[in-house]
Amino acid sequence: FKKKKSISQQTIYKTLPNHNQFTIIHWNARSIKPKTEELRNLIHNKFIHVIIITETWLKIENKFKLHPYKITRIDRSKEGGGIMVLIHPSLINN
Repeated sequence: FKKKKSISQQTIYKTLPNHNQFTIIHWNARSIKPKTEELRNLIHNKFIHVIIITETWLKIENKFKLHPYKITRIDRSKEGGGIMVLIHPSLINN
């Protein structure tokens, strides 16, 4: 059995020149649908600017929303794969 890594263990923090923290997460989800609640809990507890999720395993017909993020996806037509980028509106509106 492999130890499951939580999303927060894969967080990258960068400091911007004006000393504001810019937070990006990359997560190899290996199927995002059963882990949606874990992702919701994370963004509820931490302010994350950009979330990059690989191996989403979503198909075109699968709907996925995570308020307030703007989501861009590239889904695979066969098993596995898929990538999703979630961008917080604070980056879009500024």
